[in-house]
Amino acid sequence: MLIALFAVNGSVSTTCDRCDTPMNLNVQGEYRLIYKFGTEDEEDENLVVIHPDSYQIDVTFPIYELITSLLPLRAT
Repeated sequence: MLIALFAVNGSVSTTCDRCDTPMNLNVQGEYRLIYKFGTEDEEDENLVVIHPDSYQIDVTFPIYELITSLLPLRAT
């Protein structure tokens, strides 16, 4: 079993939804994910089952999901 803790601290460049001017949004957050070796499916969203023969873990989507969940629906 592997426990991954992803931390994000920075800013995202975007445009204001009201006036369409460039702006920076500060983002900060953490995301904990547990990786387990096995072949069965799990319903828990914080538990990812990886095949026992795997030697790499793709963390692209969890980091993308963390950043997008920190952004507000409307940037003003």
